[in-house]
Amino acid sequence: MIVEPNTDRIIPRRRALLLAGVGLGSLGLAACGGAGSAEGQSGSSSSVSSDGGVSGSEVSAGASGSSSSSSSVSEGPSAAPSSGGETIVKGYSGGSKAPEGEYRAADEHGPAQNVPKPKEPAGMNVETVEGVVKFLNYWNDIRNYSFQTGDAYACAGITSAEYKIEGKTLNSIANLYARNNGWAVGGLREMVIKPETFHADTEEGLYKILTHIDTQKLVIYDPANKSITPYDYSVESLKMAEISLVFDANNKWAVTGKRLVDVEIR
Repeated sequence: MIVEPNTDRIIPRRRALLLAGVGLGSLGLAACGGAGSAEGQSGSSSSVSSDGGVSGSEVSAGASGSSSSSSSVSEGPSAAPSSGGETIVKGYSGGSKAPEGEYRAADEHGPAQNVPKPKEPAGMNVETVEGVVKFLNYWNDIRNYSFQTGDAYACAGITSAEYKIEGKTLNSIANLYARNNGWAVGGLREMVIKPETFHADTEEGLYKILTHIDTQKLVIYDPANKSITPYDYSVESLKMAEISLVFDANNKWAVTGKRLVDVEIR
């Protein structure tokens, strides 16, 4: 059994076993490992999911992690029409190759360069509110890293198969970089966590916590499909986001879902 810190509420270990330990196979990442092109491979289509990320075209709108529809609000960025038929040439962000070790953000010229990979903080995988705050900050940082590099493996490893939209988002980001020789500009998140809202949902067998997520505008450059597609997250950023998590049988956290809620931002 799992006992929530500082409370008498209990989450059954069996539920944790069902939700966690999904690894990469469950997410089905087709291609990962950076921004290099995979010559000879056909391009794959991508779009933005209702959960605010890039996803395969098979993703159904409105899908999310564990949520109650009565208290949730519609998620997802507004997308401007994609400009089609573009000849997109992938080069270096900033117009030149950055010196070794110099970070350079992505732009219309090419993907981000020399992106530092976040490291797991000490004390992250502890079943306490302090542990979950460290974990969520790391999860957000490694997700931002994935969007800038196409390397989605680290983020996939700490995301439950229950969070299907996020799994497809990570899969599509990996394919955008490795199969389509494309890249993402923006789409990075800043997360403010509300530790005082951390609690156990005994009915669902999950931990939940409120956050506020502010997401940059995103532009997807997809040479394989000759498209440049912008997305705006300003409406989503006006809401609080409830994150659902599980502490699994390997004593590690995993994110199982996210939903927007009608809670005043403070």
